[in-house]
Amino acid sequence: MKGWVWVLAAALVWSCGEGGDGERQDDGAEAAQTDSTATDSTAVDSAAADTAAKKIEAVPVEVALASFASPVVLLAGGYDKRVPLEGLARTIARGTRAVALMGETAGELERLLVELGWDGPRRVCESFDEAFEWAMSQSRSGDNIVLSPGCASYDWFPSFRERGEEFVRLARTAA
Repeated sequence: MKGWVWVLAAALVWSCGEGGDGERQDDGAEAAQTDSTATDSTAVDSAAADTAAKKIEAVPVEVALASFASPVVLLAGGYDKRVPLEGLARTIARGTRAVALMGETAGELERLLVELGWDGPRRVCESFDEAFEWAMSQSRSGDNIVLSPGCASYDWFPSFRERGEEFVRLARTAA
């Protein structure tokens, strides 16, 4: 069985909301790193957060992906706020080795990744558990499994906290 080291991080951005008022947005970026030499699992907690914004931004996902030196298997997507997803798709194509697409935006993100010519492993998932399990199956020793969805959680979870807590629960169960 693989050893696992769990790391939790958050990416924060400042963005303009409707009416031009600046508003802080959080996009939770939780990560599970595979490490075949680890003998136990540890958790380092930090602020778990989600997109609480009026529009989806690729910036929090870019920040999250940039914080990892080794390859990323990403869990991305969620509630469809009817905003352009091209920036998020480009970020996924540039910064991940594989992606589990989730929620209402999964189909559109899949279409955009095909349009971009990205041929990395990807899967449209019907549940959060499926997304996590698929990401685990795609991971290699040293990879980071990252939840930085770039989208709100409302289609599958009542809040971003519950989505983050479910990610942590699944990661700890897999250890």
